[in-house]
Amino acid sequence: MPFNSQEDVAFRRYSESILLGERVNRYSWWVHARELGDYLLPRRYKWLITPNQMSRGSPINQHILDSTGTLAARNLAAGIFSGLSNPARPWFKLKIGKTDSAGNNPVSVWLKLVEEILSTIFHLSNFYQSIAVFYYDLVIFGTAVMLIYEDFDNVIHCYNPCFGEYYVDNDGKLRPLIFSREFTYTISQTVGEFGFDNCSDNVKRMYDEGTSKQANAANLTREIIIAHHVEPNQGVDSFGISRDFPFRECYCEWGGTTNPQTNSGGTGLLRKKGFNESPATAVRWDLVSNDPYGRSPGMDALPDVKQLQQETRRKGQGIDKMVNPPMIADVQLKNQPASLLPGGTTYVQGFSQTGNPGFASAYGNWRPDIKAIGDDILIVQDRIKRTFFNDLFQTISQYQTRSNVTAVEIDARRAEALVMLGPVLGRLTGEGLRNFIERTFSIASRAGNEKSRILPPAPQEISGREIDIEFVSILAQAQQAAAAGSIERLLGVAGNL
Repeated sequence: MPFNSQEDVAFRRYSESILLGERVNRYSWWVHARELGDYLLPRRYKWLITPNQMSRGSPINQHILDSTGTLAARNLAAGIFSGLSNPARPWFKLKIGKTDSAGNNPVSVWLKLVEEILSTIFHLSNFYQSIAVFYYDLVIFGTAVMLIYEDFDNVIHCYNPCFGEYYVDNDGKLRPLIFSREFTYTISQTVGEFGFDNCSDNVKRMYDEGTSKQANAANLTREIIIAHHVEPNQGVDSFGISRDFPFRECYCEWGGTTNPQTNSGGTGLLRKKGFNESPATAVRWDLVSNDPYGRSPGMDALPDVKQLQQETRRKGQGIDKMVNPPMIADVQLKNQPASLLPGGTTYVQGFSQTGNPGFASAYGNWRPDIKAIGDDILIVQDRIKRTFFNDLFQTISQYQTRSNVTAVEIDARRAEALVMLGPVLGRLTGEGLRNFIERTFSIASRAGNEKSRILPPAPQEISGREIDIEFVSILAQAQQAAAAGSIERLLGVAGNL
């Protein structure tokens, strides 16, 4: 059913206005993120959103000579992935009050079944592939977003918009619940996703020509810009979306495909929908005041990463000048054939009478101190690794030169490092993982029909009660162990007394 009502036109205009305002507010973050992308993760950043496929594969990592920063960020992202949401082991449990899934009563059995079903959904869908990209974005850009939608085949399907294509804003409680983005779709993708009737006249025309005329089949691969907006379903106007839904979203064609001012070619609104929970989840690494975007280890490491690239460039230049230095030569050789190749011969007239008028280095006996540069590069590399918490996730490998390391020392160092990650892990689980689980649970609970439900019927004992989520990942247990260590030491002192 096409969107042609005045509410649809108003919703599109409203969403575009919000997106334009968010674009202005994001500009300084956008510029900074470009530097982060250039030096750390070029392929996960979009500087300009343009429907131009021809230039996307061009080399964009021209700033990276030493990949230590990229590797250190990857190690941190991999450590968080395996420590918080490892697919090889349980990382969350469901509880109702004090009852968990470890008992034998009907509530515990139901909780256990739901845990297994949710784990299966995560494994069969692209959740773990998406959350790995999510962590990588988070440690470099400080802000990461993942979209979770219903999927007929795998219950859920996840999307990872990259920094540069999305915008985030806070609600009145400083929660990142307002989300917008610009992305590109081909004509074929647009019609396949949103339906032929909902597209503008321009898109319909190109699709008809591409499908009916073989010569115009290239029209199907042409791209247009799509605008997407998600926010709480509040305000004076709900734009035709029921107030029963706490969230609303819309997709619309952006740019020259439609003219919403004159309503020429349709409203340009491709989809509007209400949600019980937001499909977009934004997480920040660290926050300052009411900023919608977060700070990251990548931002802290950026000066060192720049210094590392400069020193690596200078080291290469020094080696090059030692191996192939600029030369000076006697004027007698100016118009004579000469060879600087190994084993080459240069013939000079009157060589025995005039001495050696051959070649010499322009630097004379001076040689750059390559070892000093290399030592400083190692110091900078180590500083970058520590900024990305690599010492936390590679505790054992730090003691390769020692054979007398005790388990107590390793545990103490892990506990010390986990204190530094405590606030970040709390925000990750609170803003991110908890929302992912709740969104997936809600989608699974609504999927199917009376005869084929994904989740089993809940026992009568839990009617109207809240389901709590407890995280039992490796990092969560390590933090609990670190807290228990202080209690153990206190009891030891008390026992001695």
